[in-house]
Amino acid sequence: AKKQGFQVIISVTKNDLLDFRRTTVTIIAGDKHDIISITQLYSVPTPEEETKIKVTGGEASSQETTSDDNKFANSFDGDYNSIWHTNWNEGDKYPYTITYYLEETDQLNYIIYYPRFDGGSNGRFGQIEIQAQSRLSDEFVKVMDYDCGKKGSESKIMFENPVLNPKSIRFIIKSGEGGHASCAEMEFYRGTGKDIQ
Repeated sequence: AKKQGFQVIISVTKNDLLDFRRTTVTIIAGDKHDIISITQLYSVPTPEEETKIKVTGGEASSQETTSDDNKFANSFDGDYNSIWHTNWNEGDKYPYTITYYLEETDQLNYIIYYPRFDGGSNGRFGQIEIQAQSRLSDEFVKVMDYDCGKKGSESKIMFENPVLNPKSIRFIIKSGEGGHASCAEMEFYRGTGKDIQ
């Protein structure tokens, strides 16, 4: 007679990684063995409030620091009157690339791009591509394309799905006003964005 009806119960801790956890379990009984593959899913928490994510640093493929103080750090200094601007003598060198390093957070839901408000229009973003690097990977992955429209008001860029465990966000600026790129402030948020215009 064969003995039947045994169970294997596997308990796991909560998955807070915001990524799948995978493992295999090998069961050996006499001269037989079975392999069980296990994948643990995760759930993305819904933000209950709007939280601005701090920028810890960054880099740009171009900046103006000779004729004026338009360094890249101006785009995350909290001052809407200072600006980052590409090198004045190197126009029409698209695409320009800017990368922001973010403090640790579980998700990024939207970005607000503030163009320059000093009366000038040069450098206002047109077509951009947004890429993200997770803390779980060295690779940048495309998130979306967006058209800021070269307009003089801010652009709130909502993601269809949250960017999980974001480490860095890269903008590939493909067009802009006057052959340049500029930014007063770039802000990153965890939240629904419903109460922010």
